[in-house]
Amino acid sequence: MRVGFFWALVASAVLVACASAPKVGESPSVTVARSLGEFQKGSWVELDFYPPASRDGVLARLDKMPLSERPPRRRRNPPRAAIAPEVVARHLRQGRFERLARADDRLLLQGLGFLDRTEMLRLAGRLGSGCAHLGVRYTTAARLEIFFPDDDVVRKSLAHYGKVAACGSSEFRDRAAYRQGMILHWRGDRQGAARAFSLLRDRRVDPELRLRGLYWLHRLEGKPADRGALLREFPMSLHALLTEQEAGLVWAEDSPIQTRSRSHQFLNRKLEEAEAWIRSGDVRRAARALARVVKPAMREPAGFRIYFSYLLGLGELNQTKFWMVTDLIRGQASPPLLRLLFPLKPEITRALDVDSDEALLLSLIRQESKFDAGALSHAGAVGLMQVMPATAERVGIAEPGLLWDPGENVRVGTRYLHQLLAQYENVELALAAYNAGPHRVDDWLKRYPTVDRMIFLDLIPFKETREYVAAIANNYWWYRRLYPEIRAGGSWVETFAASAGEESR
Repeated sequence: MRVGFFWALVASAVLVACASAPKVGESPSVTVARSLGEFQKGSWVELDFYPPASRDGVLARLDKMPLSERPPRRRRNPPRAAIAPEVVARHLRQGRFERLARADDRLLLQGLGFLDRTEMLRLAGRLGSGCAHLGVRYTTAARLEIFFPDDDVVRKSLAHYGKVAACGSSEFRDRAAYRQGMILHWRGDRQGAARAFSLLRDRRVDPELRLRGLYWLHRLEGKPADRGALLREFPMSLHALLTEQEAGLVWAEDSPIQTRSRSHQFLNRKLEEAEAWIRSGDVRRAARALARVVKPAMREPAGFRIYFSYLLGLGELNQTKFWMVTDLIRGQASPPLLRLLFPLKPEITRALDVDSDEALLLSLIRQESKFDAGALSHAGAVGLMQVMPATAERVGIAEPGLLWDPGENVRVGTRYLHQLLAQYENVELALAAYNAGPHRVDDWLKRYPTVDRMIFLDLIPFKETREYVAAIANNYWWYRRLYPEIRAGGSWVETFAASAGEESR
């Protein structure tokens, strides 16, 4: 009898809960009328989505929940033993290329590092004219660039790049076509460069190479199709801005938002959880709640994704926010939406000297750490400006632990950047040195002498550094455009366009 009474109570409680729960498709908290601009003007905490008792109930419920643990890592098989670079160098010297068929380009370049100039030229001659050993051929052409601008070496490098580009669909074809096109353009062969860049029109090409291929094709040939594809596919890139500022964007004054999903109550519950944690000041738990529902949020309408991106910013998940907002801007851009992509950080600007270029430093920090003061790279770079401990010592900071303090990190990084700006008297060279090291920039200046700053930028052999400098230049343009009140050192980005078309030396 008691058992039956117990189950009757359970059944009645379930029925009441089901009756009171919102049905899928019904969401009384959906807000469509608000805009992103309204949120950015006021204090988010003061905007009420729930009665206070409801918010308190959410926090009380969440406080009782244990934090989820990370799933255990899967045990991976031990990596196969790689060939030692010294062994690779021996095979290259002896012409036993078939033994290097499974070696990747990184290992091949390490092996080529043991060969001197004479051995490199001998190797370039032994490869012949066929389509075999494309990996060895491509890395040989790349390694020969360290001996530029010697005319004989340039010709041999171009010959091997051209052969790799013409030999079908190998993994090296697109990179070879890009290097061939840039070197030919640098050397003044505009027609040859255009032929090489035309291989990068294919949509299946790496976006970084396709972007630059379309830009240089438009500069060399002026075809509307290349310009249109560049502005349509890469509207937020430096290369698109230099082609025609903002032409690839569809503008609106503001962006309407939707604060709740109309069909996924689980998604709404996670937003409710994140909002409650943000109001309580626990950003870490808010970030954890939002991180769990990024994929389903991406399938929601644009208004919901804009609001979700706004919450990501409050939860300091900036990298995910930037990725989501960049996708949204392809549909329609507005100043409030762009401010999510290029946020102003007063706590950072307060740490700067009065003569600092705020726009440049915000642009650099956005690229280096996505405004994450706790960022730590695999190489050991620390904090907002990703300062290496050795760099800190060079500018007078003996205690590496100080780099974890955001204000100190910004001061040290700014001091180092100012040293590089004084050394090179050129912003993009200073940024390239900040990323790759002054010794590499000095080497590249000797290899690729030119007065066209865009040619030099896109000739940089490190993909990471090419993208790094271009991204900061793009950030800088938008920070000046969105925040005219912040300090900026001048029209640095516009000088790229001013130098375009000047003859290479």
